Amino acid sequence: MKNISYFTLFALLFLGLSVSAQINFSEGFEDKPDGTLSGDSYTTYTDNLNVVTSDVACTGAKAVEANILYNSEGQSSPIQILHTTTASNGNTINISFKYSARPKDENSAVKGHIGVLCLVSTGGDATFPIEIDGDVNCEIFSETIPAGIVPVGATFTFAILNFGAPADPNEEIDWFLTIDDIVLSQASLGVDDVTSVNEESVAVYPNPVKDILNIKSEKEVSDITIYSIEGKLVKHSKVSGDTVDVSSLGKGVYLLNITLKDGEKVSRKFIKE
Repeated sequence: MKNISYFTLFALLFLGLSVSAQINFSEGFEDKPDGTLSGDSYTTYTDNLNVVTSDVACTGAKAVEANILYNSEGQSSPIQILHTTTASNGNTINISFKYSARPKDENSAVKGHIGVLCLVSTGGDATFPIEIDGDVNCEIFSETIPAGIVPVGATFTFAILNFGAPADPNEEIDWFLTIDDIVLSQASLGVDDVTSVNEESVAVYPNPVKDILNIKSEKEVSDITIYSIEGKLVKHSKVSGDTVDVSSLGKGVYLLNITLKDGEKVSRKFIKE
């Protein structure tokens, strides 16, 4: 019987559960003090956003609120909620939050645009506009960023912002925007998860590997990128043939991102002995 090291057994067990970090951000503002909202090194808020304890909250007792004003005398400063992370594991990202809109008084209109902006350092940015025209009560925004769009090691930035002046500059636009229950979630990446192409099209072996990793693909491979499970880039190279030399890597679990000639991408995990 072939001997398997304790390291290999541990790595295989670890792979079976989860092999990398994942995006997991949730903010319902319940633990924030009322008033101007302060962020941290990952999440920032503009000064005109305030935490309020009020029945306008969609869940719990608190939400964040801003006054949106456009009239003949000027306009309010843009609002922005921004969260940045490098914890992606390459899998699908689910985005959701709740929003409400209500007039400041009976003489003001509720009109405008808010938008969701998703920026990816490797490309694949997306914008989701939301038109506001009248009162809104805890509407749910929900979108999915497909697997492979935010690969391991990429910087992913999520933002909620308002933009766009009304068509009639003399119209009295004066309303309150409320945001609550922001959630960014990403499933753990299992040992055989694929980021964009189907399961049978690409295989890597042997796994575990000591020196040379073979890539079996129905399509020609263009280049590869290898990340440690901490998300650190350890190797990037063009591929000539169907092998990758991993002899210089230390023992551990790695994620191999493979780019095919037609632009498709696939991820495979492997163990370096």
